[in-house]
Amino acid sequence: MPTNKGFTMMELLVIIVVVGILASVALPQLEGLKERQLDNMVKKNLEIIKVAQSSYKMEGKTPAAATGYYVASTDPAGINLR
Repeated sequence: MPTNKGFTMMELLVIIVVVGILASVALPQLEGLKERQLDNMVKKNLEIIKVAQSSYKMEGKTPAAATGYYVASTDPAGINLR
């Protein structure tokens, strides 16, 4: 009497179809997840910039217009420049 130790061709075909259906349902949701992740990353970066700006302002430094440099309220020797 032969023993059945494997899957039939029909069982494998059903498994492949089920996996295909699950993948077709999951892929659009993963694309939306990628967009939400990018949005969250942008929001977090803006929050970090906001905290850095307020910290910068609290130290008494004023940003120079469109140069990327700052004007300190005191020089390195501690002399008040204002």
